[in-house]
Order: sequence, then structure tokens, then C-alpha cells
Amino acid sequence: MPEDAEPEDWHDGIWRAWDVLRYDRPYLAMGGEMPVSFASISAYADRYGIAGQDFDEFLMLFRAIDDEWLAICVEREKERQAREDAKRKR
Repeated sequence: MPEDAEPEDWHDGIWRAWDVLRYDRPYLAMGGEMPVSFASISAYADRYGIAGQDFDEFLMLFRAIDDEWLAICVEREKERQAREDAKRKR
């Protein structure tokens, strides 16, 4: 989150959902992560009564957070690979 960003009360719900579901995703054999499945997100929304337009917004926000997380994971993996490559070149 940018340093100048101010969390709003309504953010808690989407972050809580992402925290619950963040590990409910496929993992690739070589260590990569895939997005949280629609089925998992939909089941969570059903459990907590998120439907219609609220679900559409919930899904959009959830995907935005999850996409950012996956981008961070890719960047971390690139950095890890660069460190390993640097060690091998010594």
C-alpha cells in the first residue's frame, strides 16, 4: 500500500477474505502460484451473503489484490534467481 494511502473501514472485509483464501490456490510443481479459483471466491461470498452487484465488486477487488500478490511473487522469484545466478558466476 502506498505510504500516503489511508485505509477505509470497508477495506477490512476484502482484506479479510483475501487473507482467508490466499492459500486456496493451485501451486505449480516448480513453485509458482496461480490465482485463487473462482469457485473458492464464490463459495466464500455465498457463505457471507455477498451476491449480485456486491459480488461483482467483491470479485473485482479480490482479483486486484490477488493479481498484485502474484506480481510480487514473480518479482521475488526473479530476484531470487538473479542472486543464485550471481553466486554461480563467482
